[in-house]
Amino acid sequence: MGLFSDYTKRTRKIDGKRVSIFIQAKDLEDWIKFLREQLEDESDSSDEKMRLDAQYLLQFYKNYSDKKIRNMVVNLVFETFFKVIEDNTKILPPHGSLLIYTKIELSIPGAAEAAHSPLISKENVAFFQIDYLSLLHRLYRLYFDNEQKIIDFLKKTDFDASLPLYDLLSHELFHYIDLRVGKQLIMAGERLKNIYKKTITGLVPRDEPIGLSTVLRVEGLAMFFERRKKKFIEYKQNIVKEAKRVLQNYFNAIKIPSDDFIDKYICGMYMHYFIALSYLYKKNTEAFNGMRIYFEKDDFLFFAEGIGNILNSKKAKSQDTLLLQNLPENLIVDYCNTMLRFSHLSFIKEYEEACKMLNIPNEHIILIFEDYLKLKRIFYDKWQEEVKKSGFSTRGLKLED
Repeated sequence: MGLFSDYTKRTRKIDGKRVSIFIQAKDLEDWIKFLREQLEDESDSSDEKMRLDAQYLLQFYKNYSDKKIRNMVVNLVFETFFKVIEDNTKILPPHGSLLIYTKIELSIPGAAEAAHSPLISKENVAFFQIDYLSLLHRLYRLYFDNEQKIIDFLKKTDFDASLPLYDLLSHELFHYIDLRVGKQLIMAGERLKNIYKKTITGLVPRDEPIGLSTVLRVEGLAMFFERRKKKFIEYKQNIVKEAKRVLQNYFNAIKIPSDDFIDKYICGMYMHYFIALSYLYKKNTEAFNGMRIYFEKDDFLFFAEGIGNILNSKKAKSQDTLLLQNLPENLIVDYCNTMLRFSHLSFIKEYEEACKMLNIPNEHIILIFEDYLKLKRIFYDKWQEEVKKSGFSTRGLKLED
């Protein structure tokens, strides 16, 4: 028996290249048992919505065997993968075929809905994980009021971009395209983890400078690619304010919880959006000026009035969320492919230049290169203090990028 003998395989030719997808889906029995126990436990502290979700999904399982459900879900994953690749053939490697290995599991470390594995993926081979529960909940949220809709949906063969998995797999497949930088940053972070044996109390490795820049550059770019078909970018001003507050706490050496800096993915996407916008401004000012910021459905201003002026206006400041018109899909795809060559350092510098060009107000600028270097120095100095307190020498040790 081979290593992947328990995987289901499908192969298609896309843009003249062979794409083979292997999927392994584990049994659902343990998870169904867990749901039943939740519903039967009167002392369960889960919120009512979770209990209703569990009740609905259990009813769904009563009518179909584990094997039937598993086969339908596997079909959904297969067809979504193929659809995303057909829509974005640049995902294909320049030479040879593409092999995709995917495990659909009951849980993924880190509570993620899906994950790409950059350290074992290669140019022609990609490895992914998808969470079973998240997958079924995505279907539930889409068709919660009609069980038959779910059945019909899972049986469909004519898949389109409205799939509940389409955006998610677009995001993870872009990590595969961005493999070189993603792998470099993860390995740099691992080296730092080994160095920071005496890490700062209350801060975990992912909140170190390289971990922060990794999420902003890599995850932010994948999220921007994921949103390429959306008409608007939801610009939540409170997220940017919170990011600024947390970074300032770092600079002031205030101890904060490790999960305090939330929504790094969103902040990274905003950074990439403004860089892409600056490219459009340089290339086609007329098209840039015609773009809009929406406050309400029919209440908007054109970018021609100046993004900085609009963001500084009383009207903008009174809104929690602004709708920024998204760039055309082809420009986003071109931008994302261009950004593949940029390291996390070049990305931060490019973002800083974009903010200057677009006159973005300081309170909306998430991170500049000078602050990144300052953040590194703060962590390095604190680490040195911890090492010295432990009686070790710090001679010969240096900062990494």
